[in-house]
Amino acid sequence: MDKMDWKRIIEEQKQSGKSMSSFCKELGILPNKFIYHRDKLGLKKEKQENRFVRVGTAEKAEVIFPGGVVLRVPEGMLKEVVQSLSNNVLE
Repeated sequence: MDKMDWKRIIEEQKQSGKSMSSFCKELGILPNKFIYHRDKLGLKKEKQENRFVRVGTAEKAEVIFPGGVVLRVPEGMLKEVVQSLSNNVLE
């Protein structure tokens, strides 16, 4: 593949919304080759914005997950819910 092919492939991956590894797997491209050509062409991965939002000292909260699942935390329970979720994720 030449330089233009790699530019096109890299742009297709960005537009697809797929992870680099799954995109490469679908096309039969080794991820390390993709990264090498992306970096060589100066098309490094754009930095993603932080998806977490600092809650601060809120008394109640609502979290909307991908797929539309909504978690509503009643007043006074936020600290306990966050601790419980953190403990379950880290275990």
